[in-house]
Amino acid sequence: MKKTLLAVSVTLAAIQMQAQNVGIGTNTPAKKLSVRGTIVVDHDEENNGSMDSASLLFGKNGLVGITSNKLFGLNSGGIDLWTAGFRRFSINNNGNTGIGILPNNNFRLQVNGKLNATGNISTDDSLYVNGGMAVGTNSTNGYRLRVDGTSRFSANAYMDGSLMVSGLLEADGGAIVLGTLEGNAIRANNTLRVGDYAAIGGLLDSNFRLRVYNGSSRFGGSVEATGNMTIGGTLDETYRLRVIGGNSRFGGDAQVTGRMAIGGDMDDNYRLRVYDGNSRFGGNAEVTGLLDVGGNINLTGQLNAGSVNATAISIGGKGAARSDGPSPLRIGFNSKTVDVTIPGGATIEYTVNITDFTGDNDDVRVMVSQFQTAFGSSIDAWERMLITVSNVDAAADTCKINIHNTGGGQLTVKGTIYLTAIAKN
Repeated sequence: MKKTLLAVSVTLAAIQMQAQNVGIGTNTPAKKLSVRGTIVVDHDEENNGSMDSASLLFGKNGLVGITSNKLFGLNSGGIDLWTAGFRRFSINNNGNTGIGILPNNNFRLQVNGKLNATGNISTDDSLYVNGGMAVGTNSTNGYRLRVDGTSRFSANAYMDGSLMVSGLLEADGGAIVLGTLEGNAIRANNTLRVGDYAAIGGLLDSNFRLRVYNGSSRFGGSVEATGNMTIGGTLDETYRLRVIGGNSRFGGDAQVTGRMAIGGDMDDNYRLRVYDGNSRFGGNAEVTGLLDVGGNINLTGQLNAGSVNATAISIGGKGAARSDGPSPLRIGFNSKTVDVTIPGGATIEYTVNITDFTGDNDDVRVMVSQFQTAFGSSIDAWERMLITVSNVDAAADTCKINIHNTGGGQLTVKGTIYLTAIAKN
């Protein structure tokens, strides 16, 4: 025992001589305690991981330190860093790390709270954030991911909640957002699919699958609407297509399988009903039933109708034709070219084809409407000719033209005689 006390006394004396620095395994300690070799804390592995059980503490209050649980319990076999008496940083025996939370073997790094990185975050595996994440800005409540700047996803992106983009979102692969997607500029090089509602230029409107606010829309391909469409006003469930207060133009064909009304309500009695206003057909108009017109019809093409009920029909702006009977008039135009010399007092007769009126055409009238003098013929000769029509054959569609020279001498006439044929039934 005396030898032991003597050794301790000598050691204490040596410590005092080194300016209060203590060295273990070294004669020249540079710090208050310098150890050359390994320090073992909790040699017998009895530490339960608490701050007062074989821990390395900083400060006399014992609230900052390093511990390791060698028994069973929280983070057994790992190491923990403490501040203010709370476990802040932990590494488990598998090498996984937890900040503000105990490590999870599913993640190399698990953080309970906000993570701020001024550089890049790179991972060869998955990056899982249980709370909110912000890139280029501060995290905002209500958003799982907030990005200030341009984002690009080369592969699929899957969002369970809402996604709001203040810049450009460009996806080369697939972007799936189960909640709301809001952005100033969204571009998809492949397919963009919205399972619920979409709004452009304003807030979402649950009344419409697609709502476009003040601005033009252009579709380069086909547009298929299985419901109703209204242009220029609120949706009208009565009509498949409703245009309110504006003109409509169709550059191609327009096919209507039901009825159409212009300028008023639908009329079940007519396939096409036009209220107060003029109608103009630039091409042919074919009507197999009754055509009842209260206004004007201006046709540059052909009107082929089974029945026309009109106050007056103007033909080329030159006159009008009307029928006092129960049937409509049908009019045809024919001509005969002549070049003949007729002795004085003689008559020349021609058989001329007239318009073929279909149906019961036994009531046909033919008249000479005008004659046109040809070059080399004298008008005086035509003035001495009496031209009459006879022998109208409605079945054969022919008639005879008689040209009688009323003068005393021989005369030559050249030109065209024009006929008008009218069928009453």
